[in-house]
Amino acid sequence: MKKKYKKYQNGKIIEFLKAECDSNSYKIDYETLKNSWRNNQLICDFVNKLFSEFSPTISQEDNRTKESGVFLVRKKDVAEFLQVFSPLQLRNDVRTKVNENYGVLNFGTSKGKTCDNVLIYPTKSIKDWIEKNIDFKSYTAKCKFYVAATRAKYCVGIVCDDKVKENSLPFFKSKKVVSS
Repeated sequence: MKKKYKKYQNGKIIEFLKAECDSNSYKIDYETLKNSWRNNQLICDFVNKLFSEFSPTISQEDNRTKESGVFLVRKKDVAEFLQVFSPLQLRNDVRTKVNENYGVLNFGTSKGKTCDNVLIYPTKSIKDWIEKNIDFKSYTAKCKFYVAATRAKYCVGIVCDDKVKENSLPFFKSKKVVSS
């Protein structure tokens, strides 16, 4: 990026257009931009929290099933979540261990993809945001997480440690019957 445009990094595209482009050469359609034709409203509500400075995204889909939404998935339940939802697994990079029997992409290469369900293997900054409400230090990391979470039409699972306490996200409930 040219030095003169650095001030427009981190999502400042509107500021760039207003300052650097001829206003007669474009029109920003805010109404269309706020709509999602991929994700159900539960997913939209979740990702809206990432960028609260922007107008909330509204789902134009009725992609709701009884198991729609965003869930924390304890490590002990990952195998069952994979079996139940057959999600695309999303990770920051190849160093993250995944189940090789299911599809997998890195966050960055998943951009533009649509699938029914995803399972996200979170970075430390994602865990901190979800579990401790600590904002992302890196705008790029926040954007990559947004991209990952918005690939799914129905269900987003986010892997967490088995000891994580309940917070604003529900846990994926294992269907395994425990015998006494």
